[in-house]
Amino acid sequence: MNQLESLLFGREKIKLDLGCGPRKISPDFIGIDNSKMPGVDLRLNLENAILPFENNSVDYIFASHVLEHIQNYVPLVEELWRIMKPGGKLEVVVPHYKHECAFTDPTHVRFFTRKSFHLFDSRKVPFRETGWYMSHARFLVNEVVEKEREICYSLSAQKKQVLLVGPSTSIHMRRWIDYISGKSHFVTLASRLKKGIAEIQLGEGGLNRQEQIENMPRLLERVLASRNPDVVHVNFATRYGHLLSVVPKSTRRILSVWGEDVLQEAVSDKNSKDRLISGLNNSDFVTTTSDHMAEVLEKQYGVDRRRIWTIPWGYNSDIFTELNMCLL
Repeated sequence: MNQLESLLFGREKIKLDLGCGPRKISPDFIGIDNSKMPGVDLRLNLENAILPFENNSVDYIFASHVLEHIQNYVPLVEELWRIMKPGGKLEVVVPHYKHECAFTDPTHVRFFTRKSFHLFDSRKVPFRETGWYMSHARFLVNEVVEKEREICYSLSAQKKQVLLVGPSTSIHMRRWIDYISGKSHFVTLASRLKKGIAEIQLGEGGLNRQEQIENMPRLLERVLASRNPDVVHVNFATRYGHLLSVVPKSTRRILSVWGEDVLQEAVSDKNSKDRLISGLNNSDFVTTTSDHMAEVLEKQYGVDRRRIWTIPWGYNSDIFTELNMCLL
């Protein structure tokens, strides 16, 4: 059993004291610091922004007078969010920017106001109307208490339930799943056939493909009622686009139109075209693969260009970074 396994063994809840120094907040916390001191259970350099904990595993993190020392502040906050359970609590204490102590310590590399964590709260993020987000990490800012020398924040980790709908054997679907789950959200794939990487089957045995496609909305309604996802992202619009018509408007709805082959199928087959148009009309955002495709969707199908996200396909999942705003 290694050091971390030994520290975690037998714990009902995982609670971390980040940058604990010689006196951690409580014996039931795991004390983390970069120096060997009494109370430090795990030595880590927080500037590396890599913590040896699983996604969605930590219940509570206490960080007192540590974040003002961190150069890689945003990557570290994203790492804290990754390891926290949905609804997990993050308590932060930092020097108040108005107090002289915030400036007299030469190891302080940043200063905090009551709005510093608004960047991570989608209800409060600056320039929300322009769709600008600094980070994929999402926290709810529950309370901010300003004292003479300190500011205390109480935050909770916000994670998303994402339902992907599309072909179960597609490499594109595999990349979407890897990207979303890699960001510590929860993702499920529903497909006409339960094979490959699909967890939910929307097709029914004994029916031909067209009959299965026509029956999928009824089956999806059952999935929506039981899973209650935050985001439904439908891929392969000419086969699955019509499913967005049964997704409540309160749920974020995304449609992916992959390429020219999809539009060509819509031209040659009326049912395919109807499914594409239904998906376009019932989506909040549309992703596509090129500026040319975006232009076709705008001019031929009347899609508002502000709703279209152009993302070239590739094998590097970083290409999806643009979608942080509309997906999460």
